[in-house]
This record gives sequence, structure tokens and C-alpha cells, in this order.
Amino acid sequence: MENNLNINTRFAPTPSGYLHLGNVFSFILTWLIVRKNSGTIRLRIDDLDFERARHEYIADIIQTLDTLGLDYDYGPVSVDAFRNEFSKFKRLDLYEDYIGQLERTGLLFNCACSKKEIREASGSNNYPGTCLNKAITFHQSETTYRINTESIKGLIINDELQGQIHVDIENEMPFFVIRKKDGMPSYQVASLVDDIHYNINYVIRGIDLLPSTGAQMFVANVLKLRPFLKSKFFHHQLLKDGEEKLTKSQKSPPVFEILSKPEGKAQIFQDFSEWIGLPERVTTLAELLSVFEMSQMKFQNQLGI
Repeated sequence: MENNLNINTRFAPTPSGYLHLGNVFSFILTWLIVRKNSGTIRLRIDDLDFERARHEYIADIIQTLDTLGLDYDYGPVSVDAFRNEFSKFKRLDLYEDYIGQLERTGLLFNCACSKKEIREASGSNNYPGTCLNKAITFHQSETTYRINTESIKGLIINDELQGQIHVDIENEMPFFVIRKKDGMPSYQVASLVDDIHYNINYVIRGIDLLPSTGAQMFVANVLKLRPFLKSKFFHHQLLKDGEEKLTKSQKSPPVFEILSKPEGKAQIFQDFSEWIGLPERVTTLAELLSVFEMSQMKFQNQLGI
């Protein structure tokens, strides 16, 4: 990675549960990369799943970042500020505008299939294109807008950490969703539009989201969204519990429980330093940044594996 990049990136958590160590390690890595390069960070919380985006989960995100000293340059400092100024619901018209642009390309189709019908038709959760040629009219309730991905061939992402990566959208995310049955934009649309809206030029995320990056690149190509197409991407390895990646639905302890212990914060920084392969263990964020600046090239392979 080059030094002195003009980085503008984001923390982009989903408030669907209390933060786990995988979330926090990604935050710390993002913070280190940005502060090393004198860039900026925006806190952008994805609350469009209103059934799961609970008040206490949003508070947990803000409190955890504050406790760990992971400061950001733009974004909410309280739940009320988030709800009043920064919620994604404030940008629904913007998302709808981009969905309308996609509809006019002729690549969208309307789908009336249920999750059960998709599983029965495909034997998996991958949608087989059942409604592709049914010409179901748009703007109906309880239907899903999907995009025709049949034209995607050999989508390549140039990743800062992983190098050149081929993303197989046809097999990993065929006919991915653009607008959900509840009328909300999909993650692929909302994340892409926000990155454009906030001038994000450096996307740091786990390698499990590589298919999402590919889907967003495809949409950006269709709509000729040059700022996103020119962005840099950094897909890091995941923190795992055995062979499984950490998720909010697992029984691993939430980070607030770790931070409630006297040695909790120091333990998180020490565990992070081991995760990225730093040559020495550190217990404060200031020490971590100092060692990170000196050792970054030595541990990049650890992150990429």
C-alpha cells in the first residue's frame, strides 16, 4: 500500500446485534490504515432493516468506538443524532432515484417468488431466474426487483491486499436483489449509493463481502458511476472461531462484555496485534498505531492469507 493516500473511507456496521470481535478488528484495521495516511473516516450505520435495527445496537456501536478511542471525522455521536440526521431513511429518495435509473436500463425484472419457492426451484438459496422472462409489471407490493446478471463475464477487482481477484457473480450472486419486497433498497444499492454520495474512495471490508463488491461494481458499470469504479478496495481476512467466521448470531461474547473487564481494552488491542501478525504485542491504540506504521509491509500477507 502506498503512503500518503487521500483516503476517505467509512465504518459501516449493521445494527442487527451487539458487536463481536470480528466487527471491532475490522474497525481497528480501518482506523489504523486511515490515520497512518492522514485520511478521513465516516461512521455510517446501515439501519434499513428496521425490524432488527434496535436502539441498543446503535448505542453499542457508538459507545464501543468511543471506548476504544477509534475516533471518526463525520457521523453521529449519539443515537438521537443518528436517528435525526444520519439514518439511511433520510436518503430513501436518493436510493429510489438510482433504482429508477437502473429500471430505465432494461436490466431489472420483477420477481414474485418466495424464499421457499426459490429453495425448491434451485435446491439452494441462489435464485435461478424463474421470473426473468415473465414480464411482471413493476411497482407492485410484495415483489422483488432483481437485476439480470447473465451479461456478467469475468468481473475483475484489483484489490490493494489480495491483488487481482475474479468475482463469479453468475454463481455466487445470480440475479441479485435491487429492491426488496418491503420496498426498501437492497444492501447492494444502499451501500453503493452512500459511497457515491459521501465521496468514499477507499473501501475496507472483510473478504466475505467480495461478492457484494462485485455486485456493486456491476451496477456502477451499468450506471457509469466513475467515482466508485475508481475507488480502491481492501478485503481483509476474517477473524474466525475455529473454522467458522464470527457472526452476531453466534454465542461468542459481545465486545461490551469484554470491555466491561478492567483488562478488556488492552486485551482487544493485544489480540488484534496477534491477528495481523505484528512482531510485538501491544496493549494501547497509540502503541498499535506506532508499531503498525513501522511494520505494515511485514504483516500484509497475514491479513490476506
